[in-house]
Amino acid sequence: MKTNDRQLVPPEDLDKIYKPKPPLTVAARVYAGPGIGLAEIQTVIEPPPQTGRGKILAVGVPRVEIEQVVSSILHIPGLSGRPDYSITCRLIGADKYIPSFGLAACVSVIASYFKRPIPPTSIFLGEIDLQKRIRGGTGRLIENLRRSIDAEEVGTDLTLFAPSTLATDHLSDAPIKVASCRSLMDVITAMWPTGNSRS
Repeated sequence: MKTNDRQLVPPEDLDKIYKPKPPLTVAARVYAGPGIGLAEIQTVIEPPPQTGRGKILAVGVPRVEIEQVVSSILHIPGLSGRPDYSITCRLIGADKYIPSFGLAACVSVIASYFKRPIPPTSIFLGEIDLQKRIRGGTGRLIENLRRSIDAEEVGTDLTLFAPSTLATDHLSDAPIKVASCRSLMDVITAMWPTGNSRS
């Protein structure tokens, strides 16, 4: 009789081998207005349970907004075909979600899925349409952001991702970095220039 010369893995080591990495919670920051300052949208994405589909839990963010975010990013390479993940999304530091937080919601979902960190110095303002373009409508917020910067209510070690024309018109000489973007892909390329696949 042949003996099995393979070594058995000690039970205490099994968890180290098979235990999945914990999901990454990421936060995309937004400017929420005077008197509020910076808020953030936190997102964590987990694989769906083995028996059943994933679900969306949204706190402070309209569920329909997250559903639209998911539909908007499904065609990004590496993400398509996985709409059944469980997504938890929460707005922190602001009482009300507004459409101009849409870009932050998109970036937060993408970063959590691909397990990419978002620099805490990045802030995002802009509405995302169904063609993944960044739309305006944030003019007043950007004007107020400029006033908050001048009044030293927010720091200057910031990079703002915002619609091209609005950012250029109001913040061209502001003491923060401005990344003018026309589309969601512009933001992804600027955030993670080596590609958007998981590291």
